[in-house]
Amino acid sequence: MFDDREMNLKNLFFTVLLKWRWIILFGLIVAAVMPTYKYMSDKKAAKTGAKTITVDETSMVDVATAAQLYSEHDMLKSQIAIYDEMSESNLDFTNMRNIYVQYYIEEDDSLKGSEAHPELYYGDIARAITETADDLTQVYISLANDDTFLRDILEISESGMSEMLFRQFVVTTTKGHVFSIQLACGESANAPEVIGRIRNAVEKRSERLQFVRPHKLILVSSGEIRSKAQAVLSDKYNVSNQLYNVENWLTNIKKNISTDYMTYARYVADGEIKLGEKLVIKSSDTKVYFKKKLMVIGFAAGAFVGAFIFACLYIISMKLHMAEDISECAKLRVFEVVEAPRKRKLLGFVDRLFARPISSNRRKLDFEKQIASAVSAISLYAEKNEVKNVAITGSLYDKIDEKVTNSLVSGLKAEGISAEVVDDIAYDKAALKTCAKADGVVILEQLRKSLIGEIERELNCAREYDINVIGAVVLE
Repeated sequence: MFDDREMNLKNLFFTVLLKWRWIILFGLIVAAVMPTYKYMSDKKAAKTGAKTITVDETSMVDVATAAQLYSEHDMLKSQIAIYDEMSESNLDFTNMRNIYVQYYIEEDDSLKGSEAHPELYYGDIARAITETADDLTQVYISLANDDTFLRDILEISESGMSEMLFRQFVVTTTKGHVFSIQLACGESANAPEVIGRIRNAVEKRSERLQFVRPHKLILVSSGEIRSKAQAVLSDKYNVSNQLYNVENWLTNIKKNISTDYMTYARYVADGEIKLGEKLVIKSSDTKVYFKKKLMVIGFAAGAFVGAFIFACLYIISMKLHMAEDISECAKLRVFEVVEAPRKRKLLGFVDRLFARPISSNRRKLDFEKQIASAVSAISLYAEKNEVKNVAITGSLYDKIDEKVTNSLVSGLKAEGISAEVVDDIAYDKAALKTCAKADGVVILEQLRKSLIGEIERELNCAREYDINVIGAVVLE
């Protein structure tokens, strides 16, 4: 009888959506389990002890390439970050205010290359002089790379820049014995104060350099100028393309060498080891993170699995899915589809939203009007077919809300039709006798709860005993 019922995809879709609370629960469970499992497994792996990585000769070129690409990737990412900060700031980079200090170094040619008292001084300045031979200007402009100096100037520059961006606007020049240091500042910065800080740093360096090579430092000029940050205002699009190409190249290299070799290349790029050395990763060096990205992936996967399970249950379910199944498969008229009384649920309006398409977007009526419509349809049939008394039964007799059955009985009695509610005729002999004596029987079934097997058994029993089943009222 119901073997020929067709699958309605719209009904399937919205019936699954009615399980949205369970679907969200599935998603939350997997969203919690997946990253937790990954975190615990990574943590366990981190405790297994030290790990030594040695690159063989055949993979050395690929590892060297990966290290170079990692370095380029870091540089390009920093440049992109600078562009992003520039776009978010209110500074006018086409008309930057720059404060500068320019010095001349006066030195006796006979003292060039000599070291008066090298034992009294040690550190980067002595090494810089050794490396740059007799060019003292290079030692002075190396101040531009000194973190303490730059942060000191940034603090009073009123530029509003980050340290990374501020470094992009530090300009140093040298020509002969003349050098200059130029830094970008905000419009409200105190120029004399900034110049004073620069001079103080330069002259302190001069005092220390006298022990290495005696010379005289003469201030040529200081002040402020306007300039365009052309180097920083280069094309962001080109940098983005370069970054894209580097990332693609890295992806291709990952296919050729192991994860351990990629880790090795990362350490080389960071300058922690040199290419060819052994890399020893201690368990304490391995950082374990709780990956938030896995929470999102886990939630999506869990929700999908939950929806898939409910879709499968719908397909294999032997429950009544649609009121049309009764009219089309059992060839039985449906007097009315009534919304069953429900307990209030949290966010119940969502359930009603998803239930609307299942009911073919029928006009929304309150419960009393729906019952009145069902009573009118039954009484109209009874009037035309001389039905004086009606028995109401169903496979869910003991589970149907009494408000529904009582309302139907009282409504039919008001129309002059005797009505009585009885148990399932397939199992209750007293109910079978009552229905056999009645002029007509109305079956009462509920969507997503009534089993089609029980409905078939009920209708077969009625057919066997010549019981006149005049139609059905379906609850949804």
